[in-house]
Amino acid sequence: MWQAACAILMKLRRIVMIVIISLVCVFFLITSWFSVPPGEIGIKYNLFTGSAKVYSSGWHLKLPVAHRIERIDGKIQKITYDEETYSRDMQQVNLKVSVNYNVDSVYAVNLFSKIGRDYEEVVITPAVRNEIKTSIAKYNIENIMENRDVIKKTIEDSLTVILSSSHIALNAVNIEDIKFNPKFQKAVEEQQIQSHQLNVSGYSGKN
Repeated sequence: MWQAACAILMKLRRIVMIVIISLVCVFFLITSWFSVPPGEIGIKYNLFTGSAKVYSSGWHLKLPVAHRIERIDGKIQKITYDEETYSRDMQQVNLKVSVNYNVDSVYAVNLFSKIGRDYEEVVITPAVRNEIKTSIAKYNIENIMENRDVIKKTIEDSLTVILSSSHIALNAVNIEDIKFNPKFQKAVEEQQIQSHQLNVSGYSGKN
C-alpha cells in the first residue's frame, strides 16, 4: 500500500516537473523573439554589459533575461508650435510654426542612451522656441511679413545644426501663420486688401 502510494507520488512528481520544464521552455521560446514594426527603430540593450544595438523592422532574437528592448518612431514626425514673442521694437507677434523631423536610425542608440524617450521635450521644443524668438527679435514689426521667407530660412538653418548634434534630422520648417496685436493686424490686413485691389486694377488696365 505504502509502496503503491510512493510510486504514484513519484509519477506525479515527474509529471509536475515535465509540465514545469515545458512551461519554462515555452516561455523562453516565446520571449526569445522580438519584433520591430515598419517605420520604427528597435534598440536591444544588454543589461549585463551595457552594450546596445539598433535593429530595423522585422523579427529578431534576444535573451529573455539579458536583453531589454526599446522601440522609437523612425518616421517623419510633425510638431506644431504656437509661440508668442516680440519684435525688435517690442511689439507682440504670434507665430504658428511647424517642424518636421526624424530620428537618425544609425545613431538612435546614442540619442536614446543620453536623452531617453523625452528627446522631443528636452532637445527639439526648447531649440524651436528659442530660434523663433531670436529670429523675430531681429526685425521691427512692420518688416516681419516681407521677411517671412528669410525668417523661415534662418530658423531652419539654425535648427538643422542644433538638432543634428543630437542625431535628429530636420526635414522642414514652415511658418503657417503670423499674427500681430489687433490694431497692427487690422492695418496689415487693410494694406493687403489695398495691394490686392491695386494688382487687380493694374491687371484690368492692361486688358
